[in-house]
Amino acid sequence: MLVNILTYGFIPELNLYGPKTNVKITKDLYESLVRKGFNIVLVKPIEVEEIIPVVIEEPIIEEEIIEEIQDEETYDDEEEYESEMEEINLENFTVKELRAMCEEQGLPTNGTKADLIERLS
Repeated sequence: MLVNILTYGFIPELNLYGPKTNVKITKDLYESLVRKGFNIVLVKPIEVEEIIPVVIEEPIIEEEIIEEIQDEETYDDEEEYESEMEEINLENFTVKELRAMCEEQGLPTNGTKADLIERLS
């Protein structure tokens, strides 16, 4: 039988120092050590029913990735992007958001809110 020995110190019957895990001993020795006051716990074997199956997600197929990219909004030319940006009121954005927009377009990100809006317009 397998046991975990929780007692600290030397255990002469086993000729080892505790604590130790997964020590193989006989049933008689286990009972003797428990009677002597050693703190020993039986290791419970894992039952087959206790094993939880793991579900592995299917890998993403290259075609799915391509579809996702195609679904993203893209602009054919700079004029199309600029016309959409004109429809958006940049005053409603925070400085942090405006800086992020500038960074995406490769524009300088320093300056005041008015400077950022001017660069994006």
